Amino acid sequence: MPSFRRENEIIELYKRLADQNREREREIRELRERAEREKEELRGRLERESGELRDRLERENEELRAALDSQRRGLKDNIDQNMYDGNRRTNELAEKIGKLVGKNSFMFNVKSKVKNLFLSLSLSVLSR
Repeated sequence: MPSFRRENEIIELYKRLADQNREREREIRELRERAEREKEELRGRLERESGELRDRLERENEELRAALDSQRRGLKDNIDQNMYDGNRRTNELAEKIGKLVGKNSFMFNVKSKVKNLFLSLSLSVLSR
């Protein structure tokens, strides 16, 4: 009888170990399935957040371009106005000099040379 009892104990131990093994295998399957679900969720979230980030960066880039264009137009308008004012002042100064000295050909040449010099300087500044 002792050997029968020993055999029963071994069979019971085997059954208990087999049950534990099946339980561990079930846990492993559940963990793998959970890991796969979480991986898919993370992949989806990463794609969504990447798209949102790309959209936000594109929107900010467009806003910065618009601001830069606006500033560029403002600076161009300022340069144009400064050139207009400079030309007007040059003409006024040349007229005053012409009135003071008299309208002879020498002063007329000085006036045109000053005007041409100013225009060439202004154009060279603008071309930079």
